Amino acid sequence: MGRTELHNLLGTAATGAVFAFWLMRLTDGTTVVAQPMAAVFGTVVAVSVLMAVSHGLIAGVTALLPGLGGVSMDERDHLIEARAERAGGLVVAGLLITLALHVTGEAVWPAPWLPQGIVPYATPQGFVFLMVSVVFVGELATGLIKAVLYRWRG
Repeated sequence: MGRTELHNLLGTAATGAVFAFWLMRLTDGTTVVAQPMAAVFGTVVAVSVLMAVSHGLIAGVTALLPGLGGVSMDERDHLIEARAERAGGLVVAGLLITLALHVTGEAVWPAPWLPQGIVPYATPQGFVFLMVSVVFVGELATGLIKAVLYRWRG
């Protein structure tokens, strides 16, 4: 396993752990818990700090471990990163389009066959939860796609 691949796997695992923290703070398992907006903002700040610290530690550890010497990217690594970033962007776009269609569907066609109230966009807390979660899912998708490309495209 190369240095860049190891760095990607550790970063994706850290992103998944911070996303789990995000889900634990704002949901009770299946629904968004009603909280004051100040608490949601505090969680956003905590998640931002956790992401920065965890990825900084990963970069520091991969630079200090014997035999690793930091991450240096060659042309193959840049190509894999570009492809994974494009695919991750498509995941985010697909999620945002799906959310927009769901919101439109609930507003225009209030039919019993449409799932009602599943997407918590009606409150500011729910909206923040959805947008940050979409970013997390996009980052996780990018990391997982990079891992797949490192394993089976090289």
